[in-house]
Amino acid sequence: MHSVEEADRLIRDAMPRPETVRVPLRAATGLVLAEALIADRAYPPFDRVMLDGIALHSRDETVFRSRGLPVGGMVRAGETPAPLPGGKCMETMTGAALPAGADCIVPVEELEWIETNGSRRALGTADASVLPGRAVHVAGSDCRAGETVVSPGRRVGAAEAGIAASFGYAELKVFRPLRTALFGTGNELVEPKKDPGIYGTRCSNLYAMAAGLDDCGLATSPPRLLSDDRNAIANAIRKAVEEEGARMVILSGGVSAGKFDFVPAALGDAGFSVRIAGVRQRPGKPMHFATHPSGAVAFGMPGNPLSALACLARYVIPAVGHAFGKAPDPFPVIVAKPVNQPDGWVRFLPVHRESFSGVNSKKPVSVSSPGNSGDFASLADTCGFVAVDSRLAEGETGIFSCYLFSRIF
Repeated sequence: MHSVEEADRLIRDAMPRPETVRVPLRAATGLVLAEALIADRAYPPFDRVMLDGIALHSRDETVFRSRGLPVGGMVRAGETPAPLPGGKCMETMTGAALPAGADCIVPVEELEWIETNGSRRALGTADASVLPGRAVHVAGSDCRAGETVVSPGRRVGAAEAGIAASFGYAELKVFRPLRTALFGTGNELVEPKKDPGIYGTRCSNLYAMAAGLDDCGLATSPPRLLSDDRNAIANAIRKAVEEEGARMVILSGGVSAGKFDFVPAALGDAGFSVRIAGVRQRPGKPMHFATHPSGAVAFGMPGNPLSALACLARYVIPAVGHAFGKAPDPFPVIVAKPVNQPDGWVRFLPVHRESFSGVNSKKPVSVSSPGNSGDFASLADTCGFVAVDSRLAEGETGIFSCYLFSRIF
């Protein structure tokens, strides 16, 4: 039986590396970047006006407040501005370049306009503020030309797409999603829409894991149910890898030592070599991991819900992140609750979402101690697991590693 650290290393070393492909920017949403987004010029590339109003030099404040400044022109967004005439102001629009000779903007809300003999003057109201640099987005203050703004391994969302478009990326180099096959084993399993009867079980594990995997940007096939039949399980695994091109196979159930736990043997029948057959952890002790000559990998998850989701959060999601060039290493959280933990083992405890305030928070988190690994209801309002490897007495606090169910990119 492996330690948690040994299992983590074996899995990460064996994970297949996804291929890369160039796609149109609009088609990149949800995929993972395989290149850095580099600024093609300084941003903003000029001193940018941030408010509709007038541009002036602050040294003319007295005249501006007493009798108003003559308007010496106008500059719109996208135009090349003329220099500011001495002793005058210029009308400006949001997004325009600041005229040379001006050092601040006064917004229209703080102006009064005086029309005399066809000329126009801008007069400051009582609450007008004239401060050097006001409402000016200084050139290069966001980033410099050639600067990396988004690193590889980031999933493309609204912000990343906007940045890419700003930098002139019509296409993006992204990782092709790892094709993933997801199976649930057990004669007792039925789809959620079906009546399980008194002794049946709805296949909740499959949908919990599918949600976490979808959030990693994987190409996950529809979850499928398999009966407790060694040949049927082996054939499904073989077909997924050899015909459907799956690079990762995840099975829930059938990995323990019971008479009908056929997954380990079926993995061998399908050409896989088992590398991990049990880990010193609770829940999730029976977890299996196997590799295929094609480079595909397989995870055999325990059938109990907490076990399956804990293994997903601790091993699968971090390993997928590393395969995509992202290092979603655990982050420390403070636990302030007595924990009875046997020596030499790691215990995974669900973290309550309401107490979790982010990866950089130094506030203690609240964890729960489910009655058993089949207690799926205890996961309500939780967001991940804390890996506890020592005992806490009453009143003690400890710092432990936290793993989230999803959202690693």
